[in-house]
This record gives sequence, structure tokens and C-alpha cells, in this order.
Amino acid sequence: MEIRIASTEEEKRLIYQLRHKVYVEELGWGYDLPEGQEEIQDAEDAAAYHYFAQDSQGQVVAAYRLHFGDSFTIPDSWHACYALGSFSEYPDHVFSFSGRLVCLPEHRGSSIVPRMLMKAYDDGWKHGVRFSFCFCRPRLVELYERLGFIRYKDNIVDEVSGIGTPMVMLNEDLEHLQRLKSPFQKICRAHLPSSETALWFETRFPCVRAQAGIKSTSPDKFWQEWSAALDSRTVAVLEGMTEEQVRTLLQAGTVLECKAGDILLREGEAGHEMFLILEGMARFTRRKENGSEWQAGLAGKGDAFGEVALVSRCKRTMSVEAVTHLKVLVISKEFLQRAMKAMPEIAMRLLYNLSGVLSQKLSDTTQRLQQTLSENEKLAVMMSKQQSGGKVQAEDTLGGQDRTLKVMKRDASLAPQNSFPQMKKKS
Repeated sequence: MEIRIASTEEEKRLIYQLRHKVYVEELGWGYDLPEGQEEIQDAEDAAAYHYFAQDSQGQVVAAYRLHFGDSFTIPDSWHACYALGSFSEYPDHVFSFSGRLVCLPEHRGSSIVPRMLMKAYDDGWKHGVRFSFCFCRPRLVELYERLGFIRYKDNIVDEVSGIGTPMVMLNEDLEHLQRLKSPFQKICRAHLPSSETALWFETRFPCVRAQAGIKSTSPDKFWQEWSAALDSRTVAVLEGMTEEQVRTLLQAGTVLECKAGDILLREGEAGHEMFLILEGMARFTRRKENGSEWQAGLAGKGDAFGEVALVSRCKRTMSVEAVTHLKVLVISKEFLQRAMKAMPEIAMRLLYNLSGVLSQKLSDTTQRLQQTLSENEKLAVMMSKQQSGGKVQAEDTLGGQDRTLKVMKRDASLAPQNSFPQMKKKS
């Protein structure tokens, strides 16, 4: 399929409809849209370059938005998100901003997205771009890092899409692109790059650039740092794996750091990745019918959550918030799909362990439900023995218990879709 830039309102409308299919229908993001509206559009779309690809039936199957700094007034929110004050020595026209990357599921394993990104990168050179900024969800951090983007500041929590990571690529940094074996390195070399921005970045953000490739260049150091938290003897989803297999698995994941108060997962959104806690603590909450929240549990170092997202398209049934500074290892669904082909033994063991974890959680929920049923039966017998003068009170009480029982049954039906952490005993 040919990669083109939208030039008509009809082409843009099809792109906005694709966003709705992915963001709302698939991912479950909470856009506040008028009833019946099935397009996602915002104020920044007017000044953007919209890259897209269409199939033979005219359906847009993938799209990507790119802003060049000289074509619009950069919003204040973007200044804050990307900490552009740190780049004030450079004019806006050497900046570009990527976003709104969407692709239909059946085309995500094709060459469409890589070709789209490479065309946008080449166009950035033609526009004189030296710093390319993007903001992505945890499961895409690995993809962007392999391309050459660098994490240089704290995560941001967007009210619609949730937690995300601001990143920047130094378009002229051929050394970094070669070190990562980025597909962009050939394009970069063809434009005769300078090392000026790379040297400036090293001064402004010491060590950040060098550490960006540490996972691929120093697997032993990475393993040593996290091996205590991810001991296959204590982490259920890694049980039975050899040290070498766990190392291989870890190298395919992404380590994400979060501040206390950051929301990693939100109830109702689609899941695409699981998380293993390396440091810190997280809490799990769920909404009540009246809109308030109740805390369902805590998780700490070595605990996993979100496992079911690797094997199911179900939506998150709980929200997860960082209680302290938190480091988590992100393992995406895309990685699992690749692993089934490249390392089937590891993928099979991981899936086997996931089935065991989910079965145990279902068993625990069933046991709690049975206990509640037993307690309600005892209460019903006790109430039936009361004097007739207390009949009305007994009926009210039993009615309340019946409502509680219905809630428990509802929770039980959701349990297989959830990812409850192992509850820790209070000291």
C-alpha cells in the first residue's frame, strides 16, 4: 500500500473515523463525544500532516500525525509535556511532534507502520527538523526506543489516554542510530548529519543518551539489577523458566518509572500489556455503582498485574495507581506474539503460567462466594426463627443480604477477566 499525506477533507474524515475505531471501540478510551459521533478530531489536526494508507476498498487502515514547529503555534500543554524550556536555545522550526499513530489490528504485523514512520522521518530532514518529539503508551516505548527515540523526562498522565512517556529523537545523531541498528540510520547517513545536537544534548541531559541503548548493549547488567525482583522461583508468571529464558524475556520488555499518584491502568480501558513490579508499591481500586471507589488490594516488588491482557481482548476491570515511586517491567501483547514464532518454548511456558495464575484467582473468588452463600443461609435460618413481630425487620435485612449476594455474583463473573494481585497480609 502507498503511504500518502491527506490532502482532502474526505481523506481526513476517514482518518478520524479510524481513530474512533482504535481509541474508543478497541482501547476503550473515555472521550467525551456527542451521541452518535464516530470521529476523533482535535484543534491541532488543522495544522498537521496526516500520513495514511488505504486498502484496495478505500478503507484507511493506518494513519500518523506529524506537526512541524514552523507550521503552527505550539500549545502551552505541549511545552509542559515535552519540557520545551530545556530546548529554548533552538528555534521552533527545528522541532517536530509525532502522534495519533493508529493501525487496524490485522495490519499491525505488516510493513505499513514502519514505512509510514520512515517517510515521516525523511520528511523531517527536508523540513530542517533536528528534534523529533513523541508521546506514547507503555507498550510502544520499546518500539520507539528501537527507532532511536530517547526517554529524557518524567511520564505524563493524560486524562483520556492515561499514562504516557515523552520521548525525543535527535534526527542527526547517526552514532546513536547505528548503535541501536535503527532502520532510520540509512536515511540519516544519506543527509550528511552533524554531531552538534548530540553534543548539546549530552551537556543538557547528561548520561541519558548513553543509557538509552543500555538494555540492548548490556543484558548482563540489566539482568543483575532486576534479578532479585524477578526470581522465577517467586514470581508466578515466570515459574519454571531457566535463568537464560528469563533473561531473554526481560530483554524484550520495557522498564517504566512512575511517580506516586500516576495511574498505570484505568478501569474500562482495553489491555495490551502486563506489568511486573520491580520497585515500589501499587494499589488497585474499583468504582462502585454510586461513583465512589474502594480499594481492592495492594501489590509490591515481584507482584504481577494485567496478565490477562496478553491472552484476551477484555477491558480492565480495575484501576492501578502508584502508591510510591514505582518501577515496572512492561511485557506487551506484541512481544508475546513475536515470541510464539521466535522463542516458542518461552511463550508456551509463559502462557501455561498465566493460565495457572488466572485459575487460582478464579478459585479464590469462587471460595469467597461460597463463604458468602453459607453465611447468608445461616442468617436466613436465624431470621426465620425470630418472632413474627420482627418479620418486617427480618425481610429488610434479608433483602439487603440478597443485594450483597448479587454484587458478589457479579464480581465473580468478572474475576476471570481481572488481574488481581496477591493480597498481602497487613502487619
